[in-house]
Amino acid sequence: MLFAFFIGQVPATAKGTNADALVQQAETYSEQLKRYIYFEYAKKIAAAPPQLLSNTTKTIQQAKAAAAKTKGTKRAKLLARLKAVDTMYSRAVAYNNAVRTGTSLKDKTNRLLASFKQNPASDQTEAMYTAVQSELKKFASAYQQVYGSPTRTALYRTYHAPAEQAINQTKTAYVLKTEFNKLRQMIRYSKNEATIFNQIDKFEAHLMSVKTNRSLFTAFSNSYEDVLKAQGTSQGISTLILKKIIAQEKSVLFLEMFNEANEPIAQASGFVVGKSTILTNFHVVQGAAKIVAYDENGNEIPIRGVVQYDETTDLALLATQTDLALPALKIGDTSLLEKGDPIVTISSPEGLMNTVSTGIISNLHLMEDEAGNEVRLIQITAPITHGSSGGALFNEFGHVIGVTSSGFDVGNINFAVDIVHAAHWISFYKEKTAASLTVIPYRLLPAPQNESAPSSETGSTIPTTGTTVTPPPTMPVSTSKLYLDFQAVETVFHPTKPILYALDGNKNVVEVNLETKTAKKISLPLAPERLYFANNELYVTLPKNQHSSTWWEDQQEGAFAIIDAETFSLKAVVDIPLDPWDIVADDRYIYISSGSGQWTYLKVYSRQTLLEVARVYGIYQQSFLAMHPDGGKVYAITTGLSPRDVETYVFNDGKMISHYDSPYHGDYNLNTNMAISPDGQFLFNGSGVIFQAAAVQKFDMTYVTTLYNSYQHIAFYLPKNVFYTSKGKTIDVYDYTTFQRIKSYPWNQELQRLYVQNDQLITLSKEGARYVVQTYSLNEQGMLIY
Repeated sequence: MLFAFFIGQVPATAKGTNADALVQQAETYSEQLKRYIYFEYAKKIAAAPPQLLSNTTKTIQQAKAAAAKTKGTKRAKLLARLKAVDTMYSRAVAYNNAVRTGTSLKDKTNRLLASFKQNPASDQTEAMYTAVQSELKKFASAYQQVYGSPTRTALYRTYHAPAEQAINQTKTAYVLKTEFNKLRQMIRYSKNEATIFNQIDKFEAHLMSVKTNRSLFTAFSNSYEDVLKAQGTSQGISTLILKKIIAQEKSVLFLEMFNEANEPIAQASGFVVGKSTILTNFHVVQGAAKIVAYDENGNEIPIRGVVQYDETTDLALLATQTDLALPALKIGDTSLLEKGDPIVTISSPEGLMNTVSTGIISNLHLMEDEAGNEVRLIQITAPITHGSSGGALFNEFGHVIGVTSSGFDVGNINFAVDIVHAAHWISFYKEKTAASLTVIPYRLLPAPQNESAPSSETGSTIPTTGTTVTPPPTMPVSTSKLYLDFQAVETVFHPTKPILYALDGNKNVVEVNLETKTAKKISLPLAPERLYFANNELYVTLPKNQHSSTWWEDQQEGAFAIIDAETFSLKAVVDIPLDPWDIVADDRYIYISSGSGQWTYLKVYSRQTLLEVARVYGIYQQSFLAMHPDGGKVYAITTGLSPRDVETYVFNDGKMISHYDSPYHGDYNLNTNMAISPDGQFLFNGSGVIFQAAAVQKFDMTYVTTLYNSYQHIAFYLPKNVFYTSKGKTIDVYDYTTFQRIKSYPWNQELQRLYVQNDQLITLSKEGARYVVQTYSLNEQGMLIY
């Protein structure tokens, strides 16, 4: 009751000139303000009542006037007490200002998200994004003036974190809108087509970066298509884009093949994909002793030889003798292709150089050869004939999506090889100079064979039905096979012993010895969720409740456990004020991310004392972690943000000394599957994208290349310079130096995990509902032994 009484008018007992009473009254108001503005007392964020602030300032003024009339020591003591009240009042004013600014920020944030949901490409979304950015700066300035770390943290979490999350969520839309507006203005006012084409490239690069966000991609692609079609269409494709494609014909080359007697034996096409590389069909180069390319002006471009080739996909990458002055064609994304999409081809049919043809996609085919290797073919209506092989197939955005390959004389049935099969070559060799390339002599290429299957005008085998599937080869024989009597939901493998550790989906950690084929269990007080091996110990996260974006850090609780791997015994269960999501460790510290609370904490615990030694704010909830082999460096990848973000945290003696984001923002399509190579050089993502894991920030997380396929699991065998990936029922083998796929194995089981140990590949897979662990021998090259 006393609390409510003092919020109203100044009581009669506080009026007059009694200095002691007035100072005491001011202190009472100050104490009431403290209960509002200190989060540890209030437990919520709400502005202090205006009447209380008014009463406080009036009483301070009256008390100062009364204190001024006193003398000596009493006056000094009264003024000292009033100074403390003044300080509290100033803090309250700063707090209320932060709440007022935060409330405005929250309102604008909600309006931004609503507008973004309705139409991310709208002018309103752009305006609200700018408004939130502006208000965020005001709030950042205001909340920094607030006293007390708990209160500032609560204000940050209540207003700043949701706004920052909304900005991150809508940033790509804002960038897209900015680039789209520039393009629209250029199309309207610019007379220079080259300038317009350059802006088209910039906008499309941003657009393709959000292709996995269907609502965002669709909103902007629809607006983009409307703007382009407003300029006119030709054969179903925008006239402007058609002009842009034709302007790229200088990078499509005429190829002439010669035999050992230097006599011309064939003609074909190819196109520039790098500083010194040209892509064409493999059947074009078979049987040649020399190849010469010619540009649109008839200038001769000598070819040194073949850099890479693949008989299955009928593709070959050629190296020139000197670096090219011609620009590389932009490679498109074929995952978005649909029947009926307009296409354009540029090739040299019957020697008629750089002939432009238009058509549509008739069908999309997925073929499979005898070894189980898949080939993606694009069926088109644009004609393919002698000399068309190796030409460029463009989509409606002017990006290369295929290599024109084969066709029938009748029925308008023609094919191109999906560019995805050459994507890894293109990215790896794009910036390499001619002098740095190693080529394969023509004489070492497989000789042409007489095909019994129906063939096209260009000699390439083509499908006679929509999809052809041949039986896979015999599986390699496992040297050991062990069925598990539990569901292995999370596993790790001992680095030197034949021991698999697993979580069974209940409250148990299981040790499976593949040599003795025995199993042990440790039951934990809570159901474990994540498992990590280091220091001959197992680190296990133990959540106490379901993860939630509204379960804030000050209320979170959870635990982690440590298991001695040598004795397989429980060493400790540690309760922590955090909802644990993922866990990693080096030789001195344990690092745990939170599964709740949106923008939250990465916490660091001492291995020796098991006490918290550091906390880092700003990591997003449910971020997966990867520990660099050198220790003290943690990579984190988000699960709930779009586009997904990768961050680096560098620690020294448990304290963070550096933190920075990936240099990219949505440029690469990433998933949550992240692994660091055992030598610490590269950061692998399950999407197939590889980044550097460099010690210097400038080079850290920078793009290296993209693998042939995405994957679900990865295992390294660096003594043999290879690594393995699995996806569904396929295992791919890659060269660790070039990142080129060198072998692919079809599997008869759904693969769950891959491990390598003692010249053996160990697989965890599913046979029906049962989990099975099998061991396979590897030869000197790291290949499976049949």
